[in-house]
Amino acid sequence: MWYYWNPLPDNSPAECDPDGENPCCSYRWGGMCGNTAEDCSCNGCVDYSVIYRDWRESGGKIKWRYDGRCGRWNPLPDNSPGECDPDGENPCCSYRWGGMCGNTAEDCSCNGCVDYSVIYRDWRESGGKRKWRYDGR
Repeated sequence: MWYYWNPLPDNSPAECDPDGENPCCSYRWGGMCGNTAEDCSCNGCVDYSVIYRDWRESGGKIKWRYDGRCGRWNPLPDNSPGECDPDGENPCCSYRWGGMCGNTAEDCSCNGCVDYSVIYRDWRESGGKRKWRYDGR
């Protein structure tokens, strides 16, 4: 969320180098990269070393982030929008607060929100053959 202050030339959100000395995006100093506990663990901070580690370990199959952020402003390492864990406590991507996973009616059924528990349930029930989603997207 703090990375909105420092977009890349194509206006996509900037990240901190996950393999570098300062992998965490902190709200301190307007979204600077750092490596202290305050930079990596604070509310609203992003530790890109964890995001990339999880994604790499899954072979690029994991579609959600450890920090509960989702949507196009919270991309995965392959630049696809972050999803919410369909089997987790917060399966719905709400665009409130810049894309956060939640589980309330407001998170799951608002205009523009996505309930991944329903999408994955329907897809799994079809044996992975269903090519459309309940929300028409």
